[in-house]
Amino acid sequence: MTDLSESQSMFSLLSCPSDPVHGPQHVEVVDIRARQLTLQWEPFGYAVTRCHSYNLTVNYHYVFNQQKFEAEELIQTSSHYTLRGLRPFMTIRLRLALSNPEGKMESEELVVQTEEDVPGPVPLESIQGGPFEEKIYVQWKPPNETNGIITLYEITYKAVGSLDPSADLSSQRGKVFKLRNETHHLFVGLYPGTTYSFTIKASTVKGFGPPITTRIATKISAPSMPEYDTDSPLNETDTTITVMLKPAQSRGAPVSVYQLVVKEEKLQKARRAADIIECFSVPVSYKNASSLDSPHYFAAELKPINLPVTQPFTVGDNKTYNGYWNAPLSPLKSYSIYFQALSKANGETKINCVRLATKVLFWFKGEPAGEMDSPRERL
Repeated sequence: MTDLSESQSMFSLLSCPSDPVHGPQHVEVVDIRARQLTLQWEPFGYAVTRCHSYNLTVNYHYVFNQQKFEAEELIQTSSHYTLRGLRPFMTIRLRLALSNPEGKMESEELVVQTEEDVPGPVPLESIQGGPFEEKIYVQWKPPNETNGIITLYEITYKAVGSLDPSADLSSQRGKVFKLRNETHHLFVGLYPGTTYSFTIKASTVKGFGPPITTRIATKISAPSMPEYDTDSPLNETDTTITVMLKPAQSRGAPVSVYQLVVKEEKLQKARRAADIIECFSVPVSYKNASSLDSPHYFAAELKPINLPVTQPFTVGDNKTYNGYWNAPLSPLKSYSIYFQALSKANGETKINCVRLATKVLFWFKGEPAGEMDSPRERL
């Protein structure tokens, strides 16, 4: 019995190789997904599993954002193994390695690519908006983790608030789709002075990724001045002229103030005053007009509450309106009377104006301005 036992032991040692004869055989990928893959190989024979203790590992690497990532995992299963925690749409190179105390042998290298997945979010810091009064230009960058090939961008937008309480925002919403190379869009038909919410998300063949939202506001517009059928005054005296004032329509922000402006027209320019309409952004009082050599002065300033409906106003009535003296007009000068509305919000000031009337200097024998060298006293 002793001789037989020694013979079997000797046979066992002679039949066990000192190191692996070859690496794992018939290694293949049997399942591949976006973030994992499953390997399968031929089970090891008696010489490997019974003769020595051994280790089986998988070594793999891939390149992401120009950086190489390498990893090694110990396999404790007999003929299959699932690698998890991989990146989508990555080219992965891997080998199985069989080793015992005497040596190491590797399988052939496998090159596989994981499937695509939904992309990550568009970087919030990359979203930039160029606001105008009635449009917004929006641009963005692709997700940092595309997880595949971007096919579409979806942008939804809606108005979430306005500086103008009278604005109806119910229709201010919509959705647009952009191709993978179109990372910008001009949104038109918007309301002035309105804040819009923009939600952007990217898509691959696997679907849309998480959305990201930002807010951008349009600039305010100047108030819309009402139409006047004629610039003929309601009444005119030597030192006054009565005009009709109509409330303006706000566009993006409420009207902050109304102003009556009196501008002296020189001889040859009086006739052309109707062709040149310029608003007045610098307020000048009557007393300061001469010292500043200003051809215009503010005769009155009215709050919107003081002009709820259309009403007459007499320029030159010698009263003071919100700090501005409405001085009597000179009978020896020609004037143009302007009415302007201002809106102020978020550091912006927008003005619109209209010429209401012209008070022309009377000339000797009724001769029109510009046909005599100098004015004469009225008869």
